Amino acid sequence: MKSKFNKANEFTQYSSKSVGQNEGILAISDVQHRAYEEIIELFAAGATPEKILKFRPSAKAQDRVRKLLAKNRDGTLTPEEHSELNQYGHF
Repeated sequence: MKSKFNKANEFTQYSSKSVGQNEGILAISDVQHRAYEEIIELFAAGATPEKILKFRPSAKAQDRVRKLLAKNRDGTLTPEEHSELNQYGHF
């Protein structure tokens, strides 16, 4: 999905490429990619404090975080999922 903001799109396209962990960048899922775009678009559109407080991630992103948190509680989180959950925590 293309962002309407070129710089945001360039960033998310670059950050979503598959690269090895040895290079210091992790590949991100499509859901994470869209979540990054949502945040970038929020700020690129001139986010006000009110808009920031009202912001909610997409239903897909919320669902993915719920699943990861459940797996974390159950102790079944893989190392990759742990990294993914940490990335969501940066939002």
